[in-house]
Amino acid sequence: MEVLVDLPLAFAQAREANSVPPEDHQRHRVNHGLMRTADGQWTFRYDRALRSGVPRDGIPPQEAWQLVANINVPTLVLRGENSDILASDVARRMVDEISECQFTEVAGSGHPIPLDKPDAFLSAVQAFL
Repeated sequence: MEVLVDLPLAFAQAREANSVPPEDHQRHRVNHGLMRTADGQWTFRYDRALRSGVPRDGIPPQEAWQLVANINVPTLVLRGENSDILASDVARRMVDEISECQFTEVAGSGHPIPLDKPDAFLSAVQAFL
């Protein structure tokens, strides 16, 4: 776990890791996305399991795809073009499996679309709704 001393350092590290978002959005996320560790230091709040590289026990893939196929409400699959979490082929298969599914890929965005491309995120969601 990366320990941070203060907000300016946290913002600098966030900006170094991802320079795509508008600075004001990224600053807001840093200011509201930190948590204190048990020893009183600050760290970023996120699901570390997604970034650990260690496979998690869970639903077998075939069973997971059967569950996805059971989704029967209008659904929007929104993927950042440069996402390192949701692969393009997985997103496309979701669209094929879900009966009422639309797909939008946001150019120039990584996985955190609302952070990287807030205007494109809003536009895609408003169009879907």
